[in-house]
Amino acid sequence: MEAAEYQAMAALEEHFWWYRAMHRAASARLERYVPADNLHQLLDAGCGTGGFLRHWQQTRNTQAIGVDFCEAACDNAKQITR
Repeated sequence: MEAAEYQAMAALEEHFWWYRAMHRAASARLERYVPADNLHQLLDAGCGTGGFLRHWQQTRNTQAIGVDFCEAACDNAKQITR
């Protein structure tokens, strides 16, 4: 994907209903299936632009780390999760 596409996705990810719903659904599944003792840190492999990382950090006040194959996606994720 082009770097401009990642920037556009990053701009939408915090406010667009689909991303918000997906972040809530992913959080609910983690809370349901992962023991609470293991939720103090999160690794998001394939983090894309980092929207879920930001969501997790803001709603759970825990450490979240992301990795992605695409350098442009990692750059965006790094900017929003600082």
